[in-house]
Amino acid sequence: MATTNTDYRAMGSLELAATNIEIVKDAYRHRASGDFDGFSANFADDAIAVDPNGLPYGGVYGGGRQGLLALAKKAMESFEVFDWEIQEFGGGGDIVFVHIVMTFKPKGKPAYDHPIVELWRFRDRKVVEFRVFYFDTKLVSESLA
Repeated sequence: MATTNTDYRAMGSLELAATNIEIVKDAYRHRASGDFDGFSANFADDAIAVDPNGLPYGGVYGGGRQGLLALAKKAMESFEVFDWEIQEFGGGGDIVFVHIVMTFKPKGKPAYDHPIVELWRFRDRKVVEFRVFYFDTKLVSESLA
């Protein structure tokens, strides 16, 4: 078995995490008021947005804010209702996790709640990766079929 020399105590600086969590909280304040520019203001030009390939809108979207906008547009067009309730923020160092319960209502079908976790990866207080983890991608995909 391979060993590493990683000092896990040095990972996850709480001060850096607190700063990055505040950036994410501020992004969601903007999003709640319909301000997508404010939501994506801290995305680096080379940031990527990622949703699972098993979803109709899944894939890797590059190009910083433009990639995030393309992903968001495709995802929101798939549902009549696309809403969320944030449960918790957490993280360490350059990583922030957001636990969210999404409410999805596919067109002409019943609404349902679905848990997700978002990973926001930072570099120098700019978002370089926005990745969404769904509890059950098969359920979401089948609801859109």
